Amino acid sequence: MDYGSEWKVLARSEAVAQFPLLYATLSPQGSIVISRSTHEKLGSPSGYVVMFDPLRHRLGLHPESSDNPSSYPARKQGRSGAKIIRAHRMIREFGIQPPDTLEFPEAKVVDGVLILDLQTARTSPRAHSQCRYERLPKSDSPFPFVK
Repeated sequence: MDYGSEWKVLARSEAVAQFPLLYATLSPQGSIVISRSTHEKLGSPSGYVVMFDPLRHRLGLHPESSDNPSSYPARKQGRSGAKIIRAHRMIREFGIQPPDTLEFPEAKVVDGVLILDLQTARTSPRAHSQCRYERLPKSDSPFPFVK
């Protein structure tokens, strides 16, 4: 269709959602936030069983019904459809102490479990830009936030 010589048409692209990939973060308080698309890829469960692999330094979220006594409920987080799993107990029980909010760029689903690798985790740029607290001293350990 011709709109005239003065108009330039912006072609529509097949743009994808903001976080089409698996996206998850872990706060220093033990809250795990996953994007809406990640939650949907896991079957939109009402809760998750939180697991830790101390040999490989990774977390696992297994979708479960909130009826399971080991399941942590997946609650709404903001207006984006993201879900939050409040697992503060994980910080104490597993000895994980992230200095800032971590994001997991290499998150993957294996056998229905969301795998969050602490070895490849990085400080979230959003958390880093909102620093309010004094930084912890740098550790020589390859996993400074795991006891």
